[in-house]
Amino acid sequence: MRSRSHAVVFFVSKAYYNQKVFGKNFVIEIAVSMDITLKDNGIWDKEKLADILMNTVLLLTLLVAIWKQQWVWVIGCIFGLFILLIPLILHRYRNDLLPWPVDVLIAVICLLNMGGVLLDGYYYIPLYHEMTQLMVSVLIAFLSFAIVYILDRYWEGLKMNIYAMVYVSVVTTMAAMVVFEAVKYIGVFGTRSTSVEMMLVSMFVGTIGGVLMGFFCIWLVNKGKMEPWFEVMGTEINQKIIKKKRKRSNTMDKGKRKN
Repeated sequence: MRSRSHAVVFFVSKAYYNQKVFGKNFVIEIAVSMDITLKDNGIWDKEKLADILMNTVLLLTLLVAIWKQQWVWVIGCIFGLFILLIPLILHRYRNDLLPWPVDVLIAVICLLNMGGVLLDGYYYIPLYHEMTQLMVSVLIAFLSFAIVYILDRYWEGLKMNIYAMVYVSVVTTMAAMVVFEAVKYIGVFGTRSTSVEMMLVSMFVGTIGGVLMGFFCIWLVNKGKMEPWFEVMGTEINQKIIKKKRKRSNTMDKGKRKN
């Protein structure tokens, strides 16, 4: 995983310097600096672009929430923007545990939900609710498959066939869709199912999304793209959970042998 901290430090430091000394050149210098940081050796930095997309969606949602006077949404957006901008404020850039496709999926889901709840897209646009449900199920299936794949790779206690991973991913997605139906009643995400038929359609759409994402994950594994995308997450889980558990288990075994 390559480091991008130097490029971002350059961007933040230079923006602050120009704001303090040159004043009017502040916006121009930021634009130039961002153009540099968005590329690495002439290749677009997908991780950085995904982060910009997420911040843009949150900012757009904040403006719409203020317009609609939905203050719970306003507070949530401000909190989200603050969390995402902390690394830039501290002149640092976070190590992305999640790859850029996951960031893009989250941004798309947030955008769809904003349009559905704040702009009443769930009620006036045909199949809008099903589209959001499908994207949520795809995200859940993707993450659940990735976690099982990481455990299979790093933990000797789990060795699983790739098709079994897909099965676990689909079942997890179906279970998550049940929880998602309960979340809808809060009124912040999605729209409530007003009939048994509507609930069954939502569950069916979620299952279809899980199955499709499962087959897509098989393709990613065969193409060798899955491991590079989740390398950071796999390393963190291995170091902070699996290795600690292995050391604890070895210590307990040594204590039993002494006794």
